[in-house]
Amino acid sequence: MDSIYPFQTVLISALFLVAGIAHFIFPDPYLKVMPAYIPQPKAMVFWSGVAEVAGGSGFFFQPTRTAATLGLLLLLLAVLPANVEMLRQEQRGKNRRFVVILLALRIPLQFVLMWWIWSIGWVTS
Repeated sequence: MDSIYPFQTVLISALFLVAGIAHFIFPDPYLKVMPAYIPQPKAMVFWSGVAEVAGGSGFFFQPTRTAATLGLLLLLLAVLPANVEMLRQEQRGKNRRFVVILLALRIPLQFVLMWWIWSIGWVTS
């Protein structure tokens, strides 16, 4: 790994590897936040897990980092509706204000994560 940001590269890779593996071990939380208009939710949870594992693995290695960067950015855009659905469900449900605030903050933080991936992925590719 010949990166000028080795810790950040490892951190991004690990984040997506762990999240991707969680899709296979604990699919129910992901299924619960799948918007109703998404077809075949089980398949979508599975394939988003595959994409996270592939992106996390690819981001770790310099020769595949550019492709992984692009893939992770597209993945984060693709899962944005699930994050919005999670917030919507919580607002309708128990209405735990703290949780609602955290979920509302998650949406703009997703764009910060995208910027971080882009800045590390492009600089080190």
